[in-house]
Amino acid sequence: MIVLIDDEPRFIQPYVDSAESRGLTVRLLCSVAEVEAYLAESAPPPKCIVLDVMFPSDPGLPGSLTDRGMTTGMPLFASLRSRFPTVHIVVLTNSSSLAAKEFFRRQGECSLFYKTEVLPEEFGSVLEGIVCDRAHALLARLKECSPGHKEAKAFEGLCVELLEYLFVPPLARVVPQSARSDGHDIRDAVLPNSAGGYFWESIRREFDAKHVVVEFKNYAEAVGKDEVNQLRQYLGRKSLGRFGLLMSRRPPSESALTARSDAYDGQSILILFIDDSVVEELVDARSQGRDPSEILQDITERFEIAY
Repeated sequence: MIVLIDDEPRFIQPYVDSAESRGLTVRLLCSVAEVEAYLAESAPPPKCIVLDVMFPSDPGLPGSLTDRGMTTGMPLFASLRSRFPTVHIVVLTNSSSLAAKEFFRRQGECSLFYKTEVLPEEFGSVLEGIVCDRAHALLARLKECSPGHKEAKAFEGLCVELLEYLFVPPLARVVPQSARSDGHDIRDAVLPNSAGGYFWESIRREFDAKHVVVEFKNYAEAVGKDEVNQLRQYLGRKSLGRFGLLMSRRPPSESALTARSDAYDGQSILILFIDDSVVEELVDARSQGRDPSEILQDITERFEIAY
């Protein structure tokens, strides 16, 4: 069961419908009093809790503790975490409070989404991933997928699912097998980038990355300069931007690293290498409620410092 806590039932109903359309059971609580009554029950823990931040002032919570209802979700979170220490809590809010944002981002097993940035259908997918332990299933399939040409198609399909799990939302979607209008230059995947998070905004600004281009290489050996230059060719086009991901099974070769530096030096193109170990790190972050783009940011910074 998923417990959804929000004081605007009419507004939140599409999110409830999206979750229930996936076979998930949702219990909606619309006031602090209902939350307190729920916490007093001896029912088994929910699979996931969805929590708003802003609630009307409540006699049980002094205004000084909740900023007159603007940050009520913070003490509610503390009560929920005390009662359910291992349950994943998803904060879904319109709050612009920086204090609340920083508070929730410091918490373990907690994800933060803004209602203005995630559609009900997308949010339903997020909840399904948490409740059904999609992270474990994806990593298990990755380990079962053998490197080499024989399972190249299976690896491509799995990579599309991984990108959706990791980055949608905040990115809107994954467009697989994208080609130019003349049918040439078939990119394995493209993710339109209109997200508002720090990392995605920064690469859009610095690398004109209106889209994120991704190539998949299920090679048994490390990728080399040819694979980097193939992606570099795609990123040389104005319509896409100059940022891409190269997903492969092994860490890159020295020739790939040199070709990546040449692309950055010659055309201000940034390519990040995502091997199996990085995928595991990204998936682990997402499953624990952390933002996986922070890992991409860290990889970017390490490259820029060493460049």
